[in-house]
Amino acid sequence: MNTMKKRQVNIAIIEDDPYYNLLIELNLKSIAKEGLFEPLELLFYNFRTGESVMNFIDDVRYDIAVLDYFLSIKRGAFAVNGEDILKEMVKRNKECKVLVVSEQEDLETTVRLLQKGAYVYLQKRDLNVELLKQIVSKILIRKYELY
Repeated sequence: MNTMKKRQVNIAIIEDDPYYNLLIELNLKSIAKEGLFEPLELLFYNFRTGESVMNFIDDVRYDIAVLDYFLSIKRGAFAVNGEDILKEMVKRNKECKVLVVSEQEDLETTVRLLQKGAYVYLQKRDLNVELLKQIVSKILIRKYELY
């Protein structure tokens, strides 16, 4: 019987589209089933608006965030976009790896987000969940020295 305490990994998924939100979570959860990651406990925090993640940004120290650049806003609500969230996440926790996922294809925006601390930028139209899993797996292997 293995009684080793697992290391907690906090993963934020900030995506307003319920389909993509669930797709990302289910695919990243499958990483935990791989033997290499047995010492880790992946905990997921789902946010559908920029405002909701900003309300809880200090409550948890996130290791990884998958962030949609364009987030829909509620009528009359103050809009918090992906760039605002990226800035705050990086400011509060420089170790958090923020993976930006967006339909935005503008190279200038991509470069700006990478300069502001995004770990990687993936276009949603090309979103390959296997690639996303590989990126997250490599982050976990490096951070927790799982060789």
